[in-house]
Amino acid sequence: MKVANGCVDSVHGLYMISTPEADTPFATFINTATQAVVAQVTFTDPSGAPSAGLEACRYDPASDTFYVNNDGTTANPNGELEAISGASIRGIAPGATVNYTDLAGTRAYSEGNCDPTGLALGPGNDIAVNCREGTTGAPLLVQIMDRTSGAILASINAGGGDQLEYDPATNRYYSGASRWTASGMAGTNGACSAASPCTPVLAVIDAATRKLVAQLPTGNNSHSVAVDPVTFKAFVPTSSGTSPGGCATCGAEPAELITFSTK
Repeated sequence: MKVANGCVDSVHGLYMISTPEADTPFATFINTATQAVVAQVTFTDPSGAPSAGLEACRYDPASDTFYVNNDGTTANPNGELEAISGASIRGIAPGATVNYTDLAGTRAYSEGNCDPTGLALGPGNDIAVNCREGTTGAPLLVQIMDRTSGAILASINAGGGDQLEYDPATNRYYSGASRWTASGMAGTNGACSAASPCTPVLAVIDAATRKLVAQLPTGNNSHSVAVDPVTFKAFVPTSSGTSPGGCATCGAEPAELITFSTK
């Protein structure tokens, strides 16, 4: 069964890893010192429906909170940000399984028509959500939200990406926007195809102004990004230029790792 998207609470030594494709998606919490499973948390919404899937998560040590992108619930079918108290996770009996709605202090925030993927803790109380909309013709967005209230502070037309990273050295977000399009709108059902081509970019967003500052052409399926604040470099891997299909700006180049200067 596929597992994906983990995050770590280094303060208390807990690693969270999601299993998004289970019939009822769940997260497993692992002790980083012993590698033992501490507990599992299932994601069935208040209406009794299982989550549509789980995406990126982040731990905020300032508020002792795990944040995770929920692909969809009954109340928010196109995405919901879950905020789960770290103390409530540590309070689960060893080896037990608890549903997220039964954990004290859990909060849920609508992400709008988002279909969320990546997640990044920004400066102050900001948290950024990468959206990869599956609605044909919908604006491709990155949502900047307030971590405490869930208010959407900015909707930036720079989405269509997967992984999203915040770099404190430059105070910018970097998004592997593999499904960006020339129009800035989602392709057919959000996918890339010859009839609905994508133009992949590395989107760069200023975290202070919450505005897009650059879109740098990348390569096919370039949905991941890593940023090194010491060397001031961003790294973006690509797949073959011809596979998967639907990239309007790709040639026949092989898979490669593209490096950008963040200065």
